[in-house]
Amino acid sequence: VHSLNKVVNKDIKEQITVILLVDCLPVNFMNLIEDSLRNFGFSRHALEYRFAPLPTATAFSKPLLISGTWSDQDNNYEKSIKRRSKSEWDDRNTIYVSNLKKLADLYIPNGTTIILFNYIDCDDLLHEDFISKNTSYEEELHKVLTRISESISQLFKKWIGPRENINMQIVTDHGAC
Repeated sequence: VHSLNKVVNKDIKEQITVILLVDCLPVNFMNLIEDSLRNFGFSRHALEYRFAPLPTATAFSKPLLISGTWSDQDNNYEKSIKRRSKSEWDDRNTIYVSNLKKLADLYIPNGTTIILFNYIDCDDLLHEDFISKNTSYEEELHKVLTRISESISQLFKKWIGPRENINMQIVTDHGAC
């Protein structure tokens, strides 16, 4: 619940942070997203595991993760992230995005901006019949994560601030963050 407390460095005047919330990404596949991001020039600076609250169902754990409080059960994620910005992140710009198209079309305002990219398609992917398609969950997940990585890379290219002030947090709402 508290894993996103420090996404904003209050000493830096201008930074961009993307919180990539990948719905139902099993922790043993985090290496796939790391590999995809590395292919687009990103590098990992820290890795910390956090356990999600029980039950790990989206309806329970995602509102808590986004809001950062144990009492918030609001499923309006855009409102939750804005409330969190007011209470925890010095009321910095926040933008809620729920798909790759919206991410690609996004205008990034000046100043510190926090973008919550709530990617839900991995949850649907987990329940598909891959044997009939002659593929595997890992192969399909790799394709999806590569598209995400490419979109985030393009987003950061639009940002005019210093490259060292780019921050990305990757979390999932099931099992482990």
